[in-house]
Amino acid sequence: MTFLQPILLFGLPLVALPILIHLINRWRHRTVQWGAMMFLLDAKRLTRGMAKLRFWLIMAMRMLAIAALLFAFARPLTSGWLGLAIGGQVETTIVLLDRSASMEQLNSTSRVSKREAALTQLTSVIESTGSGSRLVLIDSVDNVARELDAGVSLSKSLETTATVTSADIPGMLETALEYVVANQTGRTDIWICSDIRENDWNANDGRWSSVREKFQPLEGVKFFLLSDAARASDNVTVRVQNVQQRGAQGNRELQFDVLFRREGDGLPPQTIPCELVINGARSALNVELSGDSYLLQGHRVPIDDEQDGGWGRIEIAADENLIDNTSYFVFADPTVHRTVIVYEDAQVADALRITATAPLAPGITYEAELITADLSGQIDLSTASLLIWQTELPEGVLADQIGGFVKSGRPTMFFPPVRGGDREMFGVRWGDWHEREGAEPYRVTTWRRESDLLADSSSGEPLGLGDLKTDAYRELVSESGRSLARLDEGVPLLLRATNSEGPAYYWATLPVLGKSSLAQDGVALYISTQRALSIGAEAQSLSREIDAGAAEAKDVENWRPLDERLNDVLLSQRWINAGAYAEGERQVALARPEVEDLANVLDADQVNGLFEGLDFRRVEQQTGGSGALTSEVWRAVLAVMVLAMLVEAALCLPERKESVPA
Repeated sequence: MTFLQPILLFGLPLVALPILIHLINRWRHRTVQWGAMMFLLDAKRLTRGMAKLRFWLIMAMRMLAIAALLFAFARPLTSGWLGLAIGGQVETTIVLLDRSASMEQLNSTSRVSKREAALTQLTSVIESTGSGSRLVLIDSVDNVARELDAGVSLSKSLETTATVTSADIPGMLETALEYVVANQTGRTDIWICSDIRENDWNANDGRWSSVREKFQPLEGVKFFLLSDAARASDNVTVRVQNVQQRGAQGNRELQFDVLFRREGDGLPPQTIPCELVINGARSALNVELSGDSYLLQGHRVPIDDEQDGGWGRIEIAADENLIDNTSYFVFADPTVHRTVIVYEDAQVADALRITATAPLAPGITYEAELITADLSGQIDLSTASLLIWQTELPEGVLADQIGGFVKSGRPTMFFPPVRGGDREMFGVRWGDWHEREGAEPYRVTTWRRESDLLADSSSGEPLGLGDLKTDAYRELVSESGRSLARLDEGVPLLLRATNSEGPAYYWATLPVLGKSSLAQDGVALYISTQRALSIGAEAQSLSREIDAGAAEAKDVENWRPLDERLNDVLLSQRWINAGAYAEGERQVALARPEVEDLANVLDADQVNGLFEGLDFRRVEQQTGGSGALTSEVWRAVLAVMVLAMLVEAALCLPERKESVPA
């Protein structure tokens, strides 16, 4: 419980007034010893205990009435979760708003989204208690701290509207930490509005421990998690993948996969009606969905020979989340998948060449160029989709050239050199070699199955990394890299650099005998290489797909919408919503990040562990709840006061005397 006028609580000592008045009244009369009266008092000794009890009950009711009156004037607030504990006046309120696609899940009754419900309920807290001198918003789209005017409604701001993007909760907390430290915010409440999806919270990210350590010394900072982790009862997502334009003149067609995912418990088989739009031409498609997911693989649609490329959209009927019912795509002639391999070990280079040129999809040309380490300064990356680097890390102009290559969205995969390697690239450097001499080889124990190079297949089948054997690995030294696979000693086998502005990966071992079975049990190496090639080829293509909310998605702000209904989207909001846009010959499809279709959430123990050592409270709210998190209860307090006065009056009534017959 907290109070809107807490200063009035300093009057609580006034509850002692009834006792003080009683003592004063006793002092007004002198006691005179009188024999006859003493005899009567002795006669009433047996009833003295009940009289004392009655006296103290009267005093208690009078004191309760005064206390209730003071509490009513102080305007108390209360809630079912006791989150607004007494702790002084808040000076700054910081709101961390998760605007990811999953937050648009609707309540089946009220049709209110998780995001809208959180904003409504949080607004009621701010209006009731006041946000202090500052109200700061950090939303998941651009992760920037914005100070809002006191009269600005959270739900009316453009920075709180729906998007199809993902969230980075640890990154948002880092931004909040920087703001608190830089602005000396004093007594601060940090509210996190989120549905605690695993992909948005990244519980294994190393930034969590750093954030906890830096927040712990700060006094007066409290954390509140306003969460709704309720699963959808029946929701379907749709996504178009692997779009390819195939065939010769007179026989051209578009081939693509459509992935459906369904969330809910015990759902019966269902027919999903779909509307397919390609270059403005509409057609209908029905899909039978019986399980949690279904992959419509290799669906083919004839297209006009005169068009070198185009756009499309697939859409399903409205359900519990409207924002994941549409998927846009663009297409053009396939790009050559060209790999440049810089190596110091010819055996390693040969294994990587075979992996990079083995065709994954028909109709695509695969090429590989091998360059020895001593000629690495002569590489031409202008037409490359993927760079594989197996020698000492580059420096100087060459490092800048590779940095630009990665920034353009084309991946680089680094493999360890046999010797040397003190340099650093993208915040990662090579450490020492470690070998298992005469013992069982290292095994992969965990890997990221939900996204990136080692994600499960479209059908949900995991990659067989459990069979991979590693006899030797080279330590990867990085403070911020993200491990995609770990060995049984907890060391990274495959690491993605997070200091780069694009996809940069580090393998800790080599695909040769004596180092690992990457070449023999080649699923992990082959799939990861082909996925990296696809990422790079897409970055080169005139038609490409970009995750909405990515930095490069901002380029479409002034591009031409390919779908007429996208004309209604504000220019500033295009880059965070699904759509298809063009500029000249270039076309871009903005897509919902794939991880947003995954419904896994953190459990209570995981969430509590992330905030261990901090002043943290979790508030569970239902999506359809429109009530305030807090409410004034002065009326109830006044009712208590009236009740206390009535009880006191009843106790003060004179006792009825029984008549004694003559």
